Formats: sequence, structure tokens, C-alpha cells
Amino acid sequence: MTKEDLGIEDGDGCTALMKALEYGRSELARYLYTRTPLKDLMPAEKDKKGAMLLTRAIYSKNLELALDLIWRFPHLTYALDDHGESPFLALASMPHAFPRENQLVFWKQWIYDHCIRIDQSASSTYEIRLNINSHLGTTQSVPAKSIVSNLLGIEQLYDMKKIHSQSKELLSSMCEVIPTISQTLQLTSGGVYDAINRAVKNGIFEFVSETLSKDPRFLEKEDTNLRNILMLAVLYRHSKIFSHIHGLDKNKALTFYKDRNDDNVLHMAAIVEDSTRLDRSSGAALQMQRELQWFKEVEEIVSLNIKEGTNKDNLTPRQLFTKNHEDMMEKGEKWMKDTASSCTVIAIPLICLTGVPAFIFVWIQFPILKDMFMSTLFPRILNRKMKP
Repeated sequence: MTKEDLGIEDGDGCTALMKALEYGRSELARYLYTRTPLKDLMPAEKDKKGAMLLTRAIYSKNLELALDLIWRFPHLTYALDDHGESPFLALASMPHAFPRENQLVFWKQWIYDHCIRIDQSASSTYEIRLNINSHLGTTQSVPAKSIVSNLLGIEQLYDMKKIHSQSKELLSSMCEVIPTISQTLQLTSGGVYDAINRAVKNGIFEFVSETLSKDPRFLEKEDTNLRNILMLAVLYRHSKIFSHIHGLDKNKALTFYKDRNDDNVLHMAAIVEDSTRLDRSSGAALQMQRELQWFKEVEEIVSLNIKEGTNKDNLTPRQLFTKNHEDMMEKGEKWMKDTASSCTVIAIPLICLTGVPAFIFVWIQFPILKDMFMSTLFPRILNRKMKP
């Protein structure tokens, strides 16, 4: 393939390099990238082509290629591709490219933290080295080390850490461009505002903290529903981002915002959307416990008028919580009944002894649960008893 062939586009305007990235052919993409002349990678009059290449590199996790592009052409950070998406927004859509809480079991996390080192050179190449000699012994043969590495999943772990390291470097390089963007229109059209909202939704703490460090004005920006990033952090149950944003909001100004439905930040803790982050594998009872704890945590930072404020449906946050969690409460009740009925006679006294303090604790700490019981379950119990 000649250099002229590398610039040929298909009907969608994609080159062979872009197609290689789309289909996940990473080795081929890297080869084509090194063969493509610099002027063809991003012609001055074709920011769209450069953005197309960069967003495809990000989504396919070819971050070495993305890093090289952003170092050469920093303004591509907010350029729009053929789908109207900027590379900055694409990176905010990649939560798996960043470290996450509880992503690994404890022993894999230990290997990730202590046995794998990633050296980043000043160029666009990354050298990955495993620092495992001190842990696995220096007398082992190479095949033995390979077997141990495969058993422990070390190859997958250093691939993961490599992606994490490169995504942080890419984010840092992109954020250097933000202070140079002075016009609000450019920030909006370039997807910068949308990117931080998406990062909050996806729980990418590094993205949020790095962006806010470059421009604190993002704290006050709202999405299409008039929700600021503190409200989004509460809605999607991202405690680390919530704590970070709350710490930056010295005057608690963000807690007084309302969205299009007049919901405030505490209403957000009462809403359960399909995309709200819940541990659905833990069962309704534990979900309910976590939801109550989350509501209580948010409630502690807001003033009384926020706690008692009503939305367009004339519901306070607590009333909205009760309404939205009735189904979860019923499922939790059923789970507890099924669990109790499956216990043996010997286990029943133990369950009663351990359950009473927990019930008292929940009753005292979470008046919401009491309200829900009185408004939903208690009337049903009375009705059953009164039937002839």
C-alpha cells in the first residue's frame, strides 16, 4: 500500500486507518499510523477528519495513538467528528479506561498496586515492566514465571494498568487546552460541558477532579434538565465525586439549585432511574439499606428549607423517597419473609437476637423507613387482621 493509498476514503469519509480502529485491528492500526504522512493525519482545513481519527482511537482503546495525536494537535480536544462528538466527550464515555472503586478483589488489587510498574517516557511510547522478582523469587525459570503470571492474571492486570495510565495522561493533555478556550460557545459546541456531565454520570472521578482543577466554573454548569454536577453525583450515587464537589462548594450554593421539575439535590437522592447505580445483585433488602444510607448522607449537608422543599408534584424529598421505593420495600419484605421461613428452629433465636438491635438502629436512624412502614405495610397488616 502506497502513501497515496492511505489517504483514500470510503463513502463515509473513513480511511483504512479509521476502519482498522473501528474493527479493533490494533496492530494494523499502529502500522498504518506510522506509515501515514503527518499532513494526511490532520490537514489544517480538516479538523473533522482529525476528530474522527481521535475518537475512534479512544473508543478502541488505542490510547498510545490517541496520545500522539493530541500531543501533535491539541485543538482536536474539542473538534467534532462525523457524529458531532468531540474526543473530550468520547473520553468521558469510557469509565472502564479509568480506575474504579472495588474493581478488583483484594489480592489482585495488591498485585496491581505493588507488582506492576509502568514507565512513561517523554515520547509517545510506553514501556511496561513487571516488578515481580522480589515477590515471586529470582531463581524461577521464565516458563515458571509465565505460568504463575497466567494463573494470577498478571498480564490482564498490567494491560489494565497501562490503559489506566494512558487515559490519565490523555486526560491531562486534553485539560491543558481548556484554559485556552475563552468563549462559552466553544465550550458548549465542543462538548466540554457535556463531557463533565457524562463523566459524573459514569463515575469517572479523575475526569471530574482534573477538569474542575482547570476551570472551577464548571461547578455551576447545568445539563439539559437544569441539574448541576452535584445533583448528578447524588442522582447516580457516586459518593467520591459527591464528596469532592461538596468540598469545593464552600458556600453550599450548589445545594440550592432546582431542576425543571423543581427537584432539589435531596430529591435526587430519592429518585431511582434506570441508569442510577445500584448493586442489583445484592437483593432488595440490602439495596434498600444502601438507599436509606445515601439519602441520610445527602440530607446531612442541606439546610432545613431544602429538606422540606417541594417539587412540581408537591412532594418533599422524603415523600418522594417513600413513593419511589415502595416496590423495593415490598421486595425487601418478601426477601426477609422467605429467609425467615427457610431458617431452622435452632437458627430462629439467633436471628431474633441479632435482628432486634438492627431493627432499633434503623428505626432511630432512618425515620423514612418508619414513614414507609406506617404508610404502606401497616395498613395492610391491619386489613388482614380485621378480615372475618
